[in-house]
Amino acid sequence: MGLLPALGWAVGPSVVEEEGSGLVWRLFGEELWRFPPSLGDKAMAAAEELNVALARGFSLSDLKVVESQGGWSLMVGSCGVITFLSEDSGLLRLPPRVTALLVLSRIYDVLGASCGAVAEGDSRFRLRGGSVATGKISWYGGESFVGRRFSNGEVYTGNELVAAAKDLPFGTLLRIKNPATGKTIVVRVVDRFREHKGRILDVSKAAAEMLGFKAQGIANVLVEVIGHVKKVGGK
Repeated sequence: MGLLPALGWAVGPSVVEEEGSGLVWRLFGEELWRFPPSLGDKAMAAAEELNVALARGFSLSDLKVVESQGGWSLMVGSCGVITFLSEDSGLLRLPPRVTALLVLSRIYDVLGASCGAVAEGDSRFRLRGGSVATGKISWYGGESFVGRRFSNGEVYTGNELVAAAKDLPFGTLLRIKNPATGKTIVVRVVDRFREHKGRILDVSKAAAEMLGFKAQGIANVLVEVIGHVKKVGGK
C-alpha cells in the first residue's frame, strides 16, 4: 500500500513523491523537504497550495515566513502554503521557524536555477568580477529595524533571508556557504550598502542565524550568484 494519502499526487511543478520509507516534496524535480508518512496530508496540501500560487503567479517578495497558529508558516501573500509545528520536527528536531526558513531557502535555490538563469557575461550580476566570490559578510537588523523599508521598498519583519549588496540588481539570488559551520542558504538582494572593511555583503539577522555566525558578527563565506527572479508563474 502506498504512503501517499487518498487525495493523490499533486499535479504541477510542485509534487510529493514516495521515496524509501518517507515522502519527498519536490519543486521542478528538486527536493524541498522530506516528510514522514504520518504527515502525508500536510505534505500534499503544501504541494497543492504552491501549485495554485504558481498558477496565479507571484513575486518572490510575496514569499514570507510568519509566526502563526502555534508554529511558523510559509506564506505566499495572504495564503498559507504550510505551517510547521514543533511536533513536525521529526528526527532533525529543528525548531519550526528554522524549518520554515530552510524551505524558503530551498524554494529560492530551485527558482533561481529553474526560472532565473543569468546570461553568462552579463556584468550586472558580477560580484567582485565573477559569479562566485569569497569574502567577509556581516549582518544587520533586529527589533529596532522592524517596520523599516529596504531600498527596494519591502518592509523588514525580522524573518527574511535577504541581503544588501553594493550594486547587484534587486531580485538577485545568492547562495552563501559558511565553511566554518558547513551551513548554506540562499538569499535575495533587496537592499544597498557601501562596501566597508572588505565586506562584500550584509545579510539579514535571520540569514546570519541560519548561517551560524550571528554571535560572531562577521563570517568568511563563499557567495555564488545563482539567478535573478522577481516574479514566477502566471501567464
